[in-house]
Amino acid sequence: MSGLGRLPHLGIGVSGYDRVSPLAEDHLPAVGTSTRPIFLPGSEALDDVLRPPSLEERLALDVVPASLDLGLTEPATMTETRLSLAAAFRDAGLGGVTDDVARMLEHEAELDEEIRTAMALVLRG
Repeated sequence: MSGLGRLPHLGIGVSGYDRVSPLAEDHLPAVGTSTRPIFLPGSEALDDVLRPPSLEERLALDVVPASLDLGLTEPATMTETRLSLAAAFRDAGLGGVTDDVARMLEHEAELDEEIRTAMALVLRG
C-alpha cells in the first residue's frame, strides 16, 4: 500500500518501458489492409439535424426549379413570358399590388426591346 491509505488501486501504473526492435513490426498488416470496417458518419444527416434550413432557404428551395430549360433564357421568350404574366395579373382583377406588378412587367418588356435595339446598333458598328 505504500502510504496510499484506503486507495490501493492508485499505486498501480507503468513502472517502465522497453524498446522494441524494428523487426517486431513485421507481424502488422501492410498499409491499406484494415481488418475492421471504417465508419465515416454522414455529415449531411447530421447537418440536417443540427442546422435546419432557415425560412429563406426553404422558400428558395421551393421556388427554384430542379432543372431549367435553357430556352427560357432567350430574350424573346423572356419578353413573351413577362407580357403573359402581366396579362394574367391584369386579368386577376384584384387591383393594387397586382396592377403594380403588371405595370412593372410591361415596363421590363419595353426595356427588353430597347436593349435589343441598342445591341443591334452596337453590333452594326
